[in-house]
Amino acid sequence: MSGSFPGFGQTRRRAAVRLLTTLFLAVASATGLISPAAGIARPRHHSARKHLAHRVHDHPVGRHTKHHRRPVRSSPPSKTIAPTPSPQPSTGPPPTALPPTPPLPAANACPISPPGDTLTLGSHTYAREGWDTFTKDAQVGSFAQGYVADASLLHPIYPGDHGLQWSVYPDGWPSTYTVPPYTPQAQRWEGYQPSTVLSVHDGVLDFYLHDDANGHPVGASLSPWPDSSPPWPGGGEYQTYGAWTFCAKASGSPSLGDFYEDPMLWPQNDGDFACAESDFPETYGDGGGSMSGGQIWAFAHYGCQSPHIQEGWNGSVDLSQWHVFTQEWGPGFRSYYVDGQVVYTAIQQVYSQPERWQLQIEPSPSAAKYVDAGTGHVYVAWVWIGMPGY
Repeated sequence: MSGSFPGFGQTRRRAAVRLLTTLFLAVASATGLISPAAGIARPRHHSARKHLAHRVHDHPVGRHTKHHRRPVRSSPPSKTIAPTPSPQPSTGPPPTALPPTPPLPAANACPISPPGDTLTLGSHTYAREGWDTFTKDAQVGSFAQGYVADASLLHPIYPGDHGLQWSVYPDGWPSTYTVPPYTPQAQRWEGYQPSTVLSVHDGVLDFYLHDDANGHPVGASLSPWPDSSPPWPGGGEYQTYGAWTFCAKASGSPSLGDFYEDPMLWPQNDGDFACAESDFPETYGDGGGSMSGGQIWAFAHYGCQSPHIQEGWNGSVDLSQWHVFTQEWGPGFRSYYVDGQVVYTAIQQVYSQPERWQLQIEPSPSAAKYVDAGTGHVYVAWVWIGMPGY
């Protein structure tokens, strides 16, 4: 039979070519002329380019820089420990770095030890009502307080090491000089941010004074609640007459010019502040005052008038050293002490209704001008509160 199926010859030629190609590849591979991995370079290169684009998209420079500028939820300084071969996963929130903290002097560098069961000032003796030596650690964030509309709604959120408990003004509250008339309404900002300012470590209560994410200085104001409610109206954090004493020092770089210290006694009836407020040690001074001025004041407000009437004292004190500051309040007098020595006694129309103690550090009157932009710490080694024994 002559002839063939259409395309049969072409089919046989294609089959022969495939067979020869297969034989050639087998021989070439066996002799190392080509590598079995050939051909994967372009897919790998394509994959690498996709990964690079993904990283650039997820980590823009601006956001990365902003994250490191804002010292939010920072972890307090901790002791150096040996590395662990098999670290265990943490059950807490992811830690972030706290800016370097200056070395802490020993807490016993205070010129006076905390009083014991009693404290005698002049002819008056006070029985211990509450105290704290800050051996119960609390990391940054432990003092976060949910927003409330008024201080009367606050409750303690940190229990100290000897039963004394602490409440704080919440994040977002303005402070004295961050609102009108001291700061224009359009420029007002929060003065208190305890969630990033306060911590307890190494035997001290630490006020970490810094600027917030918007470049505004922020501080904190907290109030102790003694472990036994006093037998006066109000109870808890309020009492009529007594002694309040604490040991503290400041450390700032380059200075603390944007911050203002004003521990005070404040009346349970807010409306009485003009005749009841007692400030000590307040870093008042020219231009409104700051913690960099080297001056402290004692102010006893009286008369319930506007503008305020007050009597007081001022002197030079190196706040970078440990000092003990004490307020004493009794019928007809308020006395103020530095390192156990009385510096002033006020006697004009002394208030006689319940008050609470606020350890308060806030943006200074000059902070709106951004004259300093420094950061630093105020360390409190101990506090002691006494009720009158007379």
